[in-house]
Amino acid sequence: MSFFGHLEELRRRLVISLIAVGAGMGVGLTFAGSIFDLIALPILDSFRALGVENRLVFTSPAAPLKIYLEVGLVAGLVLAAPVVLWQLWLFVAPGLYRHERRYVLPFLFFASGLFLLGVVFAHRIALPITLKFLIGLGIQGHFQPYISINEYLSLALMILVWLGVIFEIPVLIFFLSLLGLVTPSFLWRYFRHAVLVIAILAAAITPTTDVVTMAVFAVPMLALYLLGIGVSFLVVRWRARPAAAEAGADAAR
Repeated sequence: MSFFGHLEELRRRLVISLIAVGAGMGVGLTFAGSIFDLIALPILDSFRALGVENRLVFTSPAAPLKIYLEVGLVAGLVLAAPVVLWQLWLFVAPGLYRHERRYVLPFLFFASGLFLLGVVFAHRIALPITLKFLIGLGIQGHFQPYISINEYLSLALMILVWLGVIFEIPVLIFFLSLLGLVTPSFLWRYFRHAVLVIAILAAAITPTTDVVTMAVFAVPMLALYLLGIGVSFLVVRWRARPAAAEAGADAAR
């Protein structure tokens, strides 16, 4: 395929992905209220655990509408993720061997599952830890929490979405290994460098400046990097089998 052919193929995949996101947003807007109630559970639970007034406030008449629109958009992205990943696979599949294309269903399953696992991890573990630490710190300083839905949603969505993306690290390593850009030995050799990069990234994407929230991002990234080394090892073995079979066939001739 020519360069412009690749661009046309990319445009087609992007259009389909955007349509899927739009459809997902429509579904998300329909259930925006229920979705926000689910997103609000960690802070409401933190309020109850710390013994403070159990409510969020809004300071603008238009704030609830903006909240529902934002929640609907993010829900649309989550719902459309499998379609987007499918389009990504279709874009790169022509450059893969036939035996490698058989892994499309496991790829979609694990990529979608890892993203959702990251969101669940953020909702059940990362957000409660972060909120209890930050709100508890304020209470110890004799401050009364008065948190608006805008401020909370910005914090919650940033953590939910970023951790969903972070949990895709093994998928990224999978692709890089398929393309021959990284190997298990390469990833292990530069493990110390990866730790430094992970610390910098965690500090950059952490919505607050405290060490606890930074660790909530950094620890999963480090664990997923190690998991990615195992994924890369499996990919290298898979790619080596056809080459070994071809070499054996040539030797038999």
